[in-house]
Amino acid sequence: MLEEQLIFLFRCRHCKKKYANEKTLRKHQQQVHGGEELPADPQLDAKYGYTCCVITLGLFRQIHNASIRVANGEHIMLLYKYVLTLLIKWHEC
Repeated sequence: MLEEQLIFLFRCRHCKKKYANEKTLRKHQQQVHGGEELPADPQLDAKYGYTCCVITLGLFRQIHNASIRVANGEHIMLLYKYVLTLLIKWHEC
């Protein structure tokens, strides 16, 4: 129960275990995986992920506002379906 409430910010690149802080992740990597480092994964980079999210949502907002201006309800509903699909994928629901 407590584990579900924690926010895990760090993930081991070898075995995909999640950790709440960087210190425990490094300790795990040294003990279990011998401290070996894998090349950086751009999908796990926080700045890269945030930037992609902001750009994507910004573009969706521009398309949404343009659809409202021309009163295109079908396009707005289609856009909502895409946004919901992306949010579910991003949050791994």
